Amino acid sequence: MRQISHILALIVVAVQFSGCAMNASQQDKNLTIERTWSPHQESQAVLPNIPLEGETLYDLLVGEMAGQRGELVLSVRHYLQAAVETRDPRIAERATRIAIYSRMQDEALKAGRIWVETDPENLQAHQVLSGLYMRHGDPMGAIPHLEKLLTYKDEETAKRLLMISNLLSKQKDKDVALKAMEKLLESRKDNADALYAYGFLAMQADKLELAEKNIDKVLTLRPGWVDAIIIRARIYVARGQKTTARKYLEDAVDDNSDNVVLRLSYGRLLIDLNKPELAREQFQWLAENLPENEDIIYTLAALSLQTDHLDEAKEHFLTLADDPEKGSEVYFYLGQIAERQHEPDLAIDYYSRITTGQLNHLNAQVRISYLMVKKAGLEKALKYLRSIETSKEKEQTRLYIVEGEILTTADRHQEAMEVFNAALIKMPGNNDLLYARAMLAEKMDQLELLERDLRKIMETDPENAQALNALGYTLADRTTRYQEALNYVKRALELEPTSYFILDSMGWVYYRMGNYEEAIKYLQRAMNIQWDPEIAAHLGEVLWVKGDQNGAREIWDSALKKAPQDKLLLEVIKRFKK
Repeated sequence: MRQISHILALIVVAVQFSGCAMNASQQDKNLTIERTWSPHQESQAVLPNIPLEGETLYDLLVGEMAGQRGELVLSVRHYLQAAVETRDPRIAERATRIAIYSRMQDEALKAGRIWVETDPENLQAHQVLSGLYMRHGDPMGAIPHLEKLLTYKDEETAKRLLMISNLLSKQKDKDVALKAMEKLLESRKDNADALYAYGFLAMQADKLELAEKNIDKVLTLRPGWVDAIIIRARIYVARGQKTTARKYLEDAVDDNSDNVVLRLSYGRLLIDLNKPELAREQFQWLAENLPENEDIIYTLAALSLQTDHLDEAKEHFLTLADDPEKGSEVYFYLGQIAERQHEPDLAIDYYSRITTGQLNHLNAQVRISYLMVKKAGLEKALKYLRSIETSKEKEQTRLYIVEGEILTTADRHQEAMEVFNAALIKMPGNNDLLYARAMLAEKMDQLELLERDLRKIMETDPENAQALNALGYTLADRTTRYQEALNYVKRALELEPTSYFILDSMGWVYYRMGNYEEAIKYLQRAMNIQWDPEIAAHLGEVLWVKGDQNGAREIWDSALKKAPQDKLLLEVIKRFKK
C-alpha cells in the first residue's frame, strides 16, 4: 500500500507542475451534476494492500506519461486497467476523471462504477457516476446514486433536487425522465422541495397538467413560496392563459411588494404581453431598489424610450454609456432619442461614437446619412453614404437600398431606379434589391416591372410573405384583378397570421371587392395589433363609403393627433371631406 500511495503522490505532483490538460478542474463541462454540488467529505474507503510492481506499475506510469503527451486514449486504457487490477478507489477516480475529460463515455462509466464499488460512502463518487448515467441516457441507472446524494442531510437538499430535475429535463426521452423523478418521489410525497422539482420537470417536458397538479400541491404545503408562484405563472402562460398569469403575478406582487424576483418576473411578463407602460412601472421600482444592476437600468431605459418618456430614457442610457458591452447599443438609442427630440447635431454626435466592428455601426452610419440630407444637403448626404465601405453583400445591399430611399424621398425616382438597376447587375437575383425596385416601380407607375420583380422573388422564395402581400395589395389597389389579389394576400396571411400589414392588405382587398363588412373586420384587427396612420386612413375610408361618416371622422381625427403630417392620411381626408 505504501508503494501505491508513493507513486500516486509522485504522479499528482508531476501533473500539478506540468500543467497537464487532464487536470481534474478542467473536466467535461457537460458533467453538470459534478460542478453543481460537491459535498466536502473525506474518503472512508479501505484501501487495498497491493505491491506496486509489474503490470500495475507499468499501467500507471504509461497512463500518466501518455496523458502528459496528450495521448488520452492510451492514458485512459492503462489507468482503467490499473483500476480493474488494484480496485484502488484513488486510481478508479483518476481513471474516471481522465475518461470524462477525454469524452470516452463507456470507459468513464466503467471506471466510475469501480470508484463507487470501492468507496461506497463517497458522495462525490455517486455524484459523478449519476451524471455519467444521465449522459448515457439512462436516468433510471442513476437513481440509486441520486438517492445516496439525497440521504446526505444538510441545507443543500432542495438545491440538489432542483439540480436533478434540471439534469433530467435534458434527457431526450421525457417520459423516462419523469419516471425517474417519480422514483425519487416515492419516499418524499409530501416534501415541498421534491414536488417542486417534479413540477418543474413536468413543465419542461410540456406535461402541463401534471406540472400544475404538483405545483398547486407545493403551494398548499408551502403557501407564498415565490419560486413556486413564478412556476405557476409560467404554467398559465404555457397554457395560453396569459391574462390569468398577469393577474396571478399582480396579486402575488401586491402580497409580496418587496420581493425583487417576483417584481422581475411580473415585469418581464408585462413586456411579453406588450404592456410597456405597466412594465416600466415595475422596472422603475427595481431600478430604485437595485441601482447597481445595469441590466435592470438598461431595460428601464428601453421601456422609457418605447413609451415616449424620452428625457427619462436619455438619463438612464447616459449612465450606461461607458459600459464596454452595452456602449454601442446605448449610443444608438441616444441617437434615436436626439432625433425624436429634434436635435440632429447631437444625434450625429452619438451615432459617430459607434466605431467600426461594434454592434449597430452600419445602422448608425445609415442614420447619419439620413440626417445629413437636411443638415448638409442631398449631395453631401449621398457622398457620405457612398463613402461607407463594407465587403459584406448583405451590408452592401442595405446601402444601395438606403441610397434609393433617399433619392426616392427627394422625388428623384429615375436616379433611384438607376441605383437599383446597377446594384442588380452586381448582385443579380438579390431578393431585397428586387423588392426595393418593385416598390419604386409602383411609385413610377411601372406595374409590369413591379409584378415581374415580385414574381421573380416568389420563384426562388415561394413563401416570401412580404412579396405575396405586396403583389396582392398592388393588384387590388391599382387593377381590377381582385381574385388574384385575394389569393396572394390569403397566402401571405397564412404564413404570417398576426402581421398587421397583411391584415390591412386583406381588409383593402375586400374593400375593393365591395365586401365592406369583411374589410372592416380585418382593418380593425390590424389596428388592434398595431396603430398605423395608413390603416387608420383605410378604415376611415371604408366606414365613410359604407355610410358611417361619423365613425370615419372619429377615426381620422384621432389619427391626425398622432400623425398630423402623414401624406396618405391627409390625402384621404381631403378627398372625402370635399
